[in-house]
Amino acid sequence: MCNSAQSDKNTLLTGVPQGSILGPLLFTIYINDLPEHLKHCDVTLFADDTVLYVSSKSIHFLQSAL
Repeated sequence: MCNSAQSDKNTLLTGVPQGSILGPLLFTIYINDLPEHLKHCDVTLFADDTVLYVSSKSIHFLQSAL
């Protein structure tokens, strides 16, 4: 709830329940090979945070790299 506003409830048909034992394992499997597929940037993975680093003097290169 934010400023007395509440979202509508919605049934989810896919995914893993929050707090499940399986959730962290599936997330790790899903994201673990991300750095291998990003050719033009450096990647830092920590827990559930991901940071992409790209530097260039060309805005066009930055846009295409990201």
